[in-house]
Amino acid sequence: MVPGRAQDATFRYATLYKNATPASTMQTSLKTHIDVVRSTGLSPIVRLLKVWRRRNGAPLPTFAMEIIAAKALTGLRKDDYAAALISFFRFAAQNVVGMRLEDPANTNNALDLSAADRLTVAGHASSALRARNWGDIVW
Repeated sequence: MVPGRAQDATFRYATLYKNATPASTMQTSLKTHIDVVRSTGLSPIVRLLKVWRRRNGAPLPTFAMEIIAAKALTGLRKDDYAAALISFFRFAAQNVVGMRLEDPANTNNALDLSAADRLTVAGHASSALRARNWGDIVW
């Protein structure tokens, strides 16, 4: 849980307080996050990725995973789950280490994902691409 304060009565934007040294704040919108994720149409794919993440111990927060999936699958079919997962794994293996994960509600904010976690995620994605069957990846 992150402490925050709504900026007005609409609760569209909030100021979140980061527990860092030195302490800081950032503006974002959880409502925008929800709208962006819903609009991607990736819910079934994200569910499969959550199983993959849990099975492999990939240190990837859900929101970051959703943002990466949206980038990986831009312009691609989302109804072929196997092709979508392979596209995600290829994209993550090649790009997650160096990519900037932006907050869609405020592009000045970057999503926190450590370099070590990024390397681990890229490694798990690469391993998924080398797997011989779906049982080794998801189930």
